[in-house]
Amino acid sequence: MNKDGEINSIDAFHLLGFQAGIILPTPPSPKADVNQDGIENSADATLILQYHAGLLERLPPVLNVMGDVDCNGRANSIDSLRILQLDARLVRSLPCEQNGDVNGDGRINSVDAVLLIQFGVHPLLPLPPP
Repeated sequence: MNKDGEINSIDAFHLLGFQAGIILPTPPSPKADVNQDGIENSADATLILQYHAGLLERLPPVLNVMGDVDCNGRANSIDSLRILQLDARLVRSLPCEQNGDVNGDGRINSVDAVLLIQFGVHPLLPLPPP
């Protein structure tokens, strides 16, 4: 939410501050709606805080960050590794497997992993549209 690439307690406090009208002149992104009820509010902030405190193993997989196959809210080289493990059949599934088809060809494979690595090296280049 604060565009640092991580979901943490700072995001929850920004969300609560926005709701209270004391911070953020612009509304939070739709990604802040963690529980997908259509409203970015204290319920979402509570889920984020519980996740950050280790009370939740992961946030609900509603963030749908392209390439984020481990459901941590960001796509990075760890996700590339997990995609390669899936492609090599070293693992059977991924927590947010639906986010793994980066190039939109209907398959999750090494091509998707390479695209994620390229994105990590050049984060200003957009990932292909879904």
